Amino acid sequence: MEHPHATLTTNGFSENPIATILIATVAGLTLMMASIMVGMPMLISMAALFGGIFLVYGYGSGHMEYQMTDSGIYRNFTPFGMRYGIGKEQEQFVPWSEIKSYRLEKDFSRQLKEVETLRIYCQKPPFTLWITDQKDKAAFRIFADTFVAYASGQPVPASPSLPMPQAFTPMVSAAADAPITRETRSPHPIQQKGIVRKPGFYKTIWAKLLTMFFAVFSLVMLLLLFSGSLSWTSAFRLLVFILPGTAYMVWRSFLKQENIP
Repeated sequence: MEHPHATLTTNGFSENPIATILIATVAGLTLMMASIMVGMPMLISMAALFGGIFLVYGYGSGHMEYQMTDSGIYRNFTPFGMRYGIGKEQEQFVPWSEIKSYRLEKDFSRQLKEVETLRIYCQKPPFTLWITDQKDKAAFRIFADTFVAYASGQPVPASPSLPMPQAFTPMVSAAADAPITRETRSPHPIQQKGIVRKPGFYKTIWAKLLTMFFAVFSLVMLLLLFSGSLSWTSAFRLLVFILPGTAYMVWRSFLKQENIP
């Protein structure tokens, strides 16, 4: 049996989060419109909206346990809705040979907290593993560093400031009484051929073109504002949403230096 070189316990989506959010929105709106068409009260229609959204979220998001071995990455997924009879526990394995590329980048959440994300792109389902550091930054740092070491063939850095997760039941282990520590992991992972590190979104040409578009758009809107051609509503949107958003994109795309291993 293999011994895991890195483990991580977190919450997340079983598939692409963007696709899950879109499906949840469509499901909620569909149920709401159907209830309206059959003459249900507005309160029931709103309940149908939120019910459809939470139904998809309960099925597609949940508790994740990851383990990284010389063979690949194991993931155990327990949906949040399982306690209500929605979904079932899934154990998946992605061999290194099916991993094509990855992205490791930082961004801000809706709570304005910096979040680091590791996105692993696979040839087969689940196609993309979205892993964030929102629950345990120390464990995520170890997991991400180990993955990068596997992808590049570099030694895993041994840092005492990055402890392994405390409570975790291994899906694979060399011995039942063998503790999972940095000392038990291979310092020289097997190099994986063909795993490409993609640049973060803000470092791509598309992000730069989009940023320049919004910069020109913001400049035009400012000229309209100073000429008195904008309504109060449009001026508010410009000052509160458009200009700060454009400034952030300029900072991320052209000014900020990423400090990610």
